[in-house]
Amino acid sequence: MKRIVFEVIDINGWKRREHFEHYLTLSVPCTYSMTVKVDITQIKKKRMKLYPAMLYYLATIVNRHPEFRTAINQAGELGIYAR
Repeated sequence: MKRIVFEVIDINGWKRREHFEHYLTLSVPCTYSMTVKVDITQIKKKRMKLYPAMLYYLATIVNRHPEFRTAINQAGELGIYAR
């Protein structure tokens, strides 16, 4: 089984510190929303089930961006989950 790696961020030197503190201290609800056109031709040609294929492809693409892997661990530390 692969070990999950959580890289703690030094918040004092982090370029997104001001944004993070703003949303954390003001308890501003944050969400992500996106609408895009997706070409599913290859999924249909391969006769793959659409829902599991889309979940896999979308999760793979989202995981490429560290901003979407940022979290606060159980110890209260800010960090990024490694890929």
